[in-house]
Amino acid sequence: MKLLKYTILIFAVILVSCSDEQSGSVAPAELIKSVNASVNSSNALRVDVAIEFRKKVTYQIEYWKQGSDKNKKTTLAVDASSSALSTLVFLEPNMFYDFQILASTESASTISEVYTFRTGTLPGNISTYTLPVDNMETDLPGYILLAKRDSPGFIAVTDTKGTVVWYESVPKGVRVVNYDPKTKYFVAITGGNSEKAYAGDGVFVVDLCGNVILDRESKKLYPHHDSRLLPDGDIILVNYVPKKYDLSSQGGGTEDIVWGDGYTIMDINGNIKKQWDCFNELNPQNDPDIMKTKGDWLHANSVNYDSEGNYYMTFNAPSELWKIDKQTGAVYYRVGRKGNVAMDAAGFANGLHSPYLLDVNKILVLDNGSNTGTSRALVYSVDQTAKKATVSFEVAFPKKYGSANRSNAQIIKDNLIVLGSSTAMSVVFTDFEGKVLRVIGCNYPPFRADYIPEIKY
Repeated sequence: MKLLKYTILIFAVILVSCSDEQSGSVAPAELIKSVNASVNSSNALRVDVAIEFRKKVTYQIEYWKQGSDKNKKTTLAVDASSSALSTLVFLEPNMFYDFQILASTESASTISEVYTFRTGTLPGNISTYTLPVDNMETDLPGYILLAKRDSPGFIAVTDTKGTVVWYESVPKGVRVVNYDPKTKYFVAITGGNSEKAYAGDGVFVVDLCGNVILDRESKKLYPHHDSRLLPDGDIILVNYVPKKYDLSSQGGGTEDIVWGDGYTIMDINGNIKKQWDCFNELNPQNDPDIMKTKGDWLHANSVNYDSEGNYYMTFNAPSELWKIDKQTGAVYYRVGRKGNVAMDAAGFANGLHSPYLLDVNKILVLDNGSNTGTSRALVYSVDQTAKKATVSFEVAFPKKYGSANRSNAQIIKDNLIVLGSSTAMSVVFTDFEGKVLRVIGCNYPPFRADYIPEIKY
């Protein structure tokens, strides 16, 4: 009998204890102890939100420009115990924002009161952009990635009207930068190289919150013109490869240096894992013009990859696109005037940049049109087995916005394309007929302008 009484008593205590654990929607103070927001001391467009919780929760931050609560952004859900620090990004300069905390346990949830912060003013070394043309009828979500090469340089992300919403100062300048949506890293080649024009002296990786993941001195690697993250987390970059050749038959010496190109793959810590160069495919001793071009023989300017992991590089001097086997380094084909793929002459480029993979063997490139003054976006559709290629898509841009060098073109949605024009110092949005819909003006020549449809963090 006593045992039964004790059992009933213990059960009652358990019921009382459980009833103390609230469920459903609760007052903010039940889960949130304090909230504090402040502009990051090193960046005017990063706001650090420090939160003290009363218990373990999963939380998000919802934020919006004051007076624009229909355009809210919400951070991804993260877990926290007693305290947490989140950094809000993609904020406009000198702007008031409202925000609130959404927090939940397994049984309870709450929405905090609305808090306010004001972002800082852009520092003087970060460029602002103009909007000289805007005939776009509908809003365009997404972002534009830009970078300034000269010192002091920077990486910048703008909205699609040219308002800076993210930046990272890079005092020695940025040769090129790419964004990886999986890791949310920006991968860049930085600085200059006194030994070789166009080359940089470092490989730099930074995340959205400004945390430096890698800052590797790479002067002797001669990195230039492209760097990006691969699906496995490694970094691939274009680099010069100097090699000695006997060029006496062409009027040179017996140990002349030919500056060719290749790619290097390194892990995220900067350890080199693999290298490849062009010399197994082409021999400079067979080039009758080698004495004129040995200082920068092929001038590779980009590297990308397809869904099968094979690599695509563009070479500006011969205006060729190469596809390269990821394992063996064998070149599957070379599309261009002197390449090994049959194609109508109208498809040949004069200055070639920036391959974007639409599918395996279907590649969007920019023809600079350095001999015609007209830059074109072209899609090469290649029959790898038959060694034939066709131009399955073409957009000619107005001469006013053409670019004889550097630059890129991207198809970003149905009947919309964006041109990053270095010569015109502009980001140009056109339809598929080349009609200009919007222009973002820069006060420096961007190497290219990459459209990013969405960034979640």
